[in-house]
Amino acid sequence: MTGTSDLIFSRIKQRYPEFTDQTHSTSIANVWAIEVDQIIYKMFDIARSARPPMHIAVREKAIFELAKLTMWLTDLVVDKKLEEKRLEDFNAQTESELMQSTVGRERIESTATVLAEHIWLKLYDHWHRPIRRIVVPEQERSQAGTAKLINSTGQRTSEHHYLPRFSNKYWTDGAGKILIFSRAVNGGVRTKVRPYRRWGFEPHLYSQPLEDLLSRIESYAKAPYEKLLNLVPLTPAERNQWITFLIAQWLRTPSLMLQLTGRLKQKIKVEGMNYGTHPADLARAYETLFQDDRLYRILYVDIGKRSWFILHSPPDTHFVKPDVGVAVSGNHEAEDWSLTFPLSPSKCLLIYGYSQSKEIPLIPPTIALDKDAVDEMNAMLATHARREVMTIPANDSPHVRELLNNSLANGELRRDWIWKLIEPHWGKPK
Repeated sequence: MTGTSDLIFSRIKQRYPEFTDQTHSTSIANVWAIEVDQIIYKMFDIARSARPPMHIAVREKAIFELAKLTMWLTDLVVDKKLEEKRLEDFNAQTESELMQSTVGRERIESTATVLAEHIWLKLYDHWHRPIRRIVVPEQERSQAGTAKLINSTGQRTSEHHYLPRFSNKYWTDGAGKILIFSRAVNGGVRTKVRPYRRWGFEPHLYSQPLEDLLSRIESYAKAPYEKLLNLVPLTPAERNQWITFLIAQWLRTPSLMLQLTGRLKQKIKVEGMNYGTHPADLARAYETLFQDDRLYRILYVDIGKRSWFILHSPPDTHFVKPDVGVAVSGNHEAEDWSLTFPLSPSKCLLIYGYSQSKEIPLIPPTIALDKDAVDEMNAMLATHARREVMTIPANDSPHVRELLNNSLANGELRRDWIWKLIEPHWGKPK
């Protein structure tokens, strides 16, 4: 089914939850989806004959408004059809013939005309009021890395979560608990059950101004997080906020902090730089990443121009969540890299490659994985972990334990040299 037919099928199920003939519902949804799509195509034809091509700077707004319009039109068509007769009385072949008849074509054209004249052209004119012809991150304040570290005036916190609690909550059971896997002394894996709030934090990990900034980024990310889980289109502002959240998750983890500060310490010593190598000095240097507009723009553009996908796990299989914000694989400097962010036990966001389309998809395409593919994804996620992964308690099994025994924190174990360079700077202040 297409995206529109999927939407119509879901609307039919909402109105007729007791109707079990999915083959019939699917065939009807496919025909009605063609009618909705033809109305939208005709609306575009009318708009193109009345206005110049749309400016590239407003296309994200247009994509979002088109999603809203398509959903509204879908509901209108479904409601109008089901007012006439019961679902089981419809015949897909008859509906298709009616749509292609003279009356059907006239109805499609008249509906498209109304949409074009009263909605789409008015939006077009609103979007094309005098605007800058060149749009770059420095000029779009919602996209630029303008959030600075300022003196904190709020309450001081001692437990700093590098994995937001609201994102951990999706892996909980009915009691609010999660299952954590870590390496045992003998090299195998061990498990423990904890409340979701008691995972993914370190004491005094950041300065208070940075903790306040990260908290604001998290609060803005909650709405787009829910929309991605439920396959709802993001507004342009929400897309900006979500990309900013991914960048923060990439940069804020203890694993990356140790890698960067360890290498910086080595560089200072080798090159004789006039800078301190005390952990506090290195931590201050690390936190300048969150004030670097150039780095923000590079990562923002890299994430924004790549293809986004939502991966689905099959029933009775689940994704694990590593104790790193995002799993970045490949070589970023060579632009051959991917970013993976587990959203829930059954959904995972994958960003890789370059989008060939000039328009951003309304909703990231979904990819259904089989059990073997989920195992490969979990092994990759576990390899990126610093120490631990977590999952829902029901996901504990000999198969999962064996998989994690072969992969958990393997990437971090290969970076043991870091620990010889630097000790963690966080902990209880002396």
